[in-house]
Amino acid sequence: MTYIRILTLVFAMLAAVANSQATLAQDVDLNQKADWLLITGAVSTPSGPKTANDYCESFRDVASEARFRWQTYQLRKLRDEVTQTTDKLESERQELQRWVRRRDQFVNRANEQLIAIYQKMKPDVAAGHIAALDDETASALLLKLKPRVISLIFNEMAAARAARLVSLISGASKYASVAEKKTK
Repeated sequence: MTYIRILTLVFAMLAAVANSQATLAQDVDLNQKADWLLITGAVSTPSGPKTANDYCESFRDVASEARFRWQTYQLRKLRDEVTQTTDKLESERQELQRWVRRRDQFVNRANEQLIAIYQKMKPDVAAGHIAALDDETASALLLKLKPRVISLIFNEMAAARAARLVSLISGASKYASVAEKKTK
């Protein structure tokens, strides 16, 4: 609060006290009314701006301490918000790292020897074997095969299963192309 607001509040309180004490003084004779207000302290003898300055000086330390506590509170609140945001970002970063590791494991699951075996198989037999695999393993395996072999295998596979594998492969290709762009 500024000093002007404090002074305004003080004068308003003094006026309220004077009004309440003036009401009590109505019973007193009009000649004694002015003396009554001076005795009770509702009205003091005017002493000029020095009284207001003294009053402000008496609250300066209290107001300064209150301002300091308020600023400290605000800084702690901001620190807590920053800490929460940092924790949230760290959690999201760890989640993304888990996804990247999972994607890398997904791509590396099929080894070269297994790829060579599936490329030499007849398409109908390879389609049956791949259909029995889980989606991630099947997609990882298909990613390593030559496009011509993949098309022959998809021709022999059920359409729904082939579509699901294609969507997984295309998603993995998107991630792979983004990773390649970052490494270049």
